Amino acid sequence: MVEPVQTLSSGRLEAAISPLGAELRSLRVDGREVIWRADPAWWGSSAPILFPIVGGLNGDAYRVAGQSFSLPRHGFARRRRFDLVEAAVDRAVFRLEADSQTLAVYPFDFRLDIVFRIAEDALRLCAILENRGPGPMPAGFGFHPAFNWPLDPDGDRAAYGLTFDEDEPAPMRRLTGGGLVQSDPVPSPIHGRNLTLNDALFAHDALIFDQPRSRGSSTARRAA
Repeated sequence: MVEPVQTLSSGRLEAAISPLGAELRSLRVDGREVIWRADPAWWGSSAPILFPIVGGLNGDAYRVAGQSFSLPRHGFARRRRFDLVEAAVDRAVFRLEADSQTLAVYPFDFRLDIVFRIAEDALRLCAILENRGPGPMPAGFGFHPAFNWPLDPDGDRAAYGLTFDEDEPAPMRRLTGGGLVQSDPVPSPIHGRNLTLNDALFAHDALIFDQPRSRGSSTARRAA
């Protein structure tokens, strides 16, 4: 069954969001798709929401007040259906709240709103997490969008890279075979502000920059 989506549009942009995981399934710029097609042969997601953890736990388990709980890698939000609580031509709000299923694996009363808005030829996402319980609520959150590479289907993959706001000389970290963060850092593949994309970068899963100077980056394409 094809999952229904909520469509937003304004100016040059059109976005489609699925209530399953509040996941961005499509983003078209001047009619050109820029979001990964979620091919299950490679990776069946396009832009999952990571909550209440980012990454994995040792043995997928943790303890709260002496009681053991289990969470899969990246948590449960990406597999849960969010409620559409606001909808307009250029704005939508999706909500996930604690229930018996979440409390069984994450014993905290929460409300998570994901706000999608198109403004000034940009898609803006905002996460609002509310702790509705009486005590502290440990939580991790992450956006995980995947973009087509190259953006132009007929383009040269080797011509693409990322340009960061600042020079990034600090070392980075990689993952162990079990999906945990390695304790020892490794040299950064970023040269100055520039990271050239190639398949070898991702042969051992994600690149983790835990000491970034930059607040953002942009796609760069080398001139032919």
